[in-house]
Amino acid sequence: MNGNLIETDLRLAKEYWLKTVWPYIAGRKLRGVELFVAQDAFWRLQKVQRDAKDSPVSADAFVDFTKDEFREPEELCRDEDLKPETLAAIAAPLMPKPTKELTSIATISVAHELLMAAKQYINTLPERKTGADRAGEDLVMTFSTVPFVEIEASNKSDSRQLPLLPGVYGKSRELTLPALRKAVKSFLEAKGRNRPHITEAEWNCQENQTDSLIKSGQLIPMGMGRRQTYQEWLQEPTEALNDALQNNRIVLHDLCELRWLRFKRNLEKQSHAGSQNRRKTRQPRKLR
Repeated sequence: MNGNLIETDLRLAKEYWLKTVWPYIAGRKLRGVELFVAQDAFWRLQKVQRDAKDSPVSADAFVDFTKDEFREPEELCRDEDLKPETLAAIAAPLMPKPTKELTSIATISVAHELLMAAKQYINTLPERKTGADRAGEDLVMTFSTVPFVEIEASNKSDSRQLPLLPGVYGKSRELTLPALRKAVKSFLEAKGRNRPHITEAEWNCQENQTDSLIKSGQLIPMGMGRRQTYQEWLQEPTEALNDALQNNRIVLHDLCELRWLRFKRNLEKQSHAGSQNRRKTRQPRKLR
């Protein structure tokens, strides 16, 4: 690949991380969808930098992963040292003040509720996973779905979360539900159009090669379900679009790709608009 293109991709991936991820996760540990989206941006940056190692790329384009702003997202896991009593004590001052003074019994009741809520919260935290367990959980998350209402809620300025699919970058992080549905629809339609065309004969040939690799032990099959048929593969884009619009949700892997493409397109539009404005200012005024 051309060195200039690789450098452009590296700077773009760096800007994507610094503008749309890091400001919202700095100093925090993440879980679930929020963690997956942040990790996707981080792994994207790592991959582009690996590709740029052997290319003529400016030194200042490279990322220093030892710096705080380029630290890999951390998962929020169950910590044996974290006690419910500690969480309850921290949460107590954050509770809204009662309209009237509580009796001793009522005060104890509130304290008890906070303690039980803290215990319940700690029990929901996952245990730290590594190796095959981590890879298996990531695979399950990849094909899980995210409701539109969850995406919409994360985009609100007071959500204290990573915006899962912000509005126009640089203007507003919020995205209305109709705009969200429109963005998902356009993305999935384009994804279906851009899929490489495979004939049924080519499909069967690939399946036979996969069977041979599995029998020889060179390939480990993922999942225990039956194999997808060629007809099912053909219908996949239509079914994905119907599922998204009927059930108001999107596959997490698609959400990450859509998030990245929206940022990339918006930055290209801003760059194009800026170059147009600069060209206009350089043109001399016509003489009357």
